[in-house]
Amino acid sequence: GLHPRLAAEGQALARLTRRLARDVSRLLAKHQERILDEQLLQQRVAWASIELYAMAAVISKLATMLNPMDDDSTVEPSQRARDLVIGKGYCRHAADRVRHRLKGLFHNRDDQRLAVSDAVFGIHG
Repeated sequence: GLHPRLAAEGQALARLTRRLARDVSRLLAKHQERILDEQLLQQRVAWASIELYAMAAVISKLATMLNPMDDDSTVEPSQRARDLVIGKGYCRHAADRVRHRLKGLFHNRDDQRLAVSDAVFGIHG
């Protein structure tokens, strides 16, 4: 039921949401209870979720704006076109950030980051 001009954004949101669910299941299977100590992984999951939520909000706002039943005559057509370009652009960039964060769940240098952090703070592992 999404407006055709938002089909690509809606499909990206759906794909990334499914990927997040699959990746979180993989993380839980791999780390089990140790996931509670994996703060860098938790951070990636949290930010991916936040980005997906923001994408959904933007798509919802754009869908309302494009709905012919919502004829808000106070908004100029040029403003609607501008809002559409901005919203679609936001969704593209957010999708890129989500993909990057989800890739980082399984391909990262967290061990190196933690070793540097431990060395800086004088923690011996």
